[in-house]
Amino acid sequence: MQHIQRETPMSERRVWAAKVGKVFDTRPRVAGKNIVWLDRKTAFDQLAQAIERPGSHVCLDGPTGVDKTSLAHTYIAIEQVAHVPVMVTNAMNWADFCRQLIGVRDNTENSGGGEIEGGLNNGLPTLKFKASLGAKGRPLDDLTYVDKLATTWTENDVAKKLADKDLLLVLDDMERATDEFIKRISDLCKLLTQAYTAPNAKLLLIGSGSVYVRLHRANPALDERVSHVSLGAFKNANDSRIFLTRGFERLDLRHPWNSRYSREFELRDKCRDAIWEAANGLPKSLNRLGYEISTQGRSRSGVSAHDIMQTSERIVEEHWIEYSEQFGDVLDVLEEFPLAAEILKCLYEDGITRIHRVAGVVKRIESNESLKDIATPNAIDQAFSLLTATEFIVQTGKSGELLFVKHPAAAHTLGVIMRDPKKVSHVSVPKRKRGMPIQLSFAFPLPSDTGSTNGEEPSADA
Repeated sequence: MQHIQRETPMSERRVWAAKVGKVFDTRPRVAGKNIVWLDRKTAFDQLAQAIERPGSHVCLDGPTGVDKTSLAHTYIAIEQVAHVPVMVTNAMNWADFCRQLIGVRDNTENSGGGEIEGGLNNGLPTLKFKASLGAKGRPLDDLTYVDKLATTWTENDVAKKLADKDLLLVLDDMERATDEFIKRISDLCKLLTQAYTAPNAKLLLIGSGSVYVRLHRANPALDERVSHVSLGAFKNANDSRIFLTRGFERLDLRHPWNSRYSREFELRDKCRDAIWEAANGLPKSLNRLGYEISTQGRSRSGVSAHDIMQTSERIVEEHWIEYSEQFGDVLDVLEEFPLAAEILKCLYEDGITRIHRVAGVVKRIESNESLKDIATPNAIDQAFSLLTATEFIVQTGKSGELLFVKHPAAAHTLGVIMRDPKKVSHVSVPKRKRGMPIQLSFAFPLPSDTGSTNGEEPSADA
C-alpha cells in the first residue's frame, strides 16, 4: 500500500513564516514588490545627489536599524550601478579587505535588461550589478592566487582597478573599522579623486558610528571630497503604523485600520501608540514587530488589536531585559550632571531615534531661564562629552555639528520605561557597575510630530 504523506501543521507554519518573512525582513534588502517599504524621498534624493556629485565620495551614517544599507542598495539597483560590496569587521586589515575585493563573484555581464534580482551574501544585499576586482578568467577559487594578490596590492592598485572597471566600492559597517584601516581607506579616497578617476569609481561608506569624523581626522585633505548624508528613523508614530499596515495588507491580513468591527476600529490609537513604544520608527524593529504580529494571523486571515498591543508590550519588556544593563553609566551621568539630562530631554522631545543638530539643542538649553546659572558654554560642552564617553550618543559632521544615539532601540526603551516604570515592574531590575539598582528618576517627554531636524517626510503614497 502506498503511504500518503500529509502536510503537518508545522509545515503549514513554516510556509506561512516564509511568506511573512519575505514581507517583514529584518535583514538589509532592496525595495521591491515582495517587501514592505516606506519611501523616504528626501533621504533618497540626498543620497543620489551625493553619489552623483563628480569627484566626491559619500559617507552615509545614522543610528543602527534605520535602513541605511537598504536605502543605499535600493539606489544602486534603481540606477543599475556596478559595484563591489564589502562588509567591514573589527579584525579586518588591508589584506583581508583586498581578498574581499578579489574574491567577490563578477555577475555584471549577465545582468540582462533592467530587472533586479535581490538576495543576501554575508549579510549584504546582492544584485546583478555586483562585480569584483579579480581578473577575468583567473581561478578565483585558487586561494594561493587570491592571497598573493591580496598581500601585494596597495591603495594605488585598488584605485586603478576601481577606475579601470568604473566600479562603486560599498563599505558597510564602517564603525567597526580600525584606525589603521580608516587611514588606508582615506588614502584610497584621495587617490580616486586625483590620480585615478571614473564616473562611478568612488567609495560609499556606510556606518552607525563617527565614521565621517574619523575619516577627516585621518586625512584632512579630504575636505569637500566626501559628501555627508545622515539617515534617521521615521518622523512620527503614524509613519510606523503605515509601515505595518502595508505589510499586513500585502499578506491579505485584516487589521484594526480596515476592520469592519467597531471595537477594533476604536482601538486604533492605542494600537498606534503600542507600535511606537515597541519600535519607534526604526525599520529593523518594525520588521521584527510586523513579523511577530503577522505570524499570529495565519489561521484567522487577520490580526487583531489585541495581537498588536500584546506583542508590542512583550517586545518592550524584552528590550528592557536586553538593553537595561547598558544604562548604568548614562544614568550616573544624568544624576550627577543636570545639563546632560537637559540634552537628552531635547533629544527625546524631537524624537530620540532621529538625527539632531547640536546648535539647535544648545540654543534651547541656553534659552531656558531656569538653567541660566549653570548653562555656560564649557558646562554644555562637558555634558556633551560625558554623554559621548558613555557611548550613548555619537557626534558626527565635519565639526561635530550633528548627533544621534548609538543604539536607538535601547535609548527609546529607556525613555519608554522612564515615563512608565510600571510597564516592567514585574521584571527584575538590573544593577549598575557600582552595585546600585537602576533608578528611573527622570521622565522624558513623548516626541512631538514637529521639530524633526533630518528633513524626513515619508510619503503616504510609497
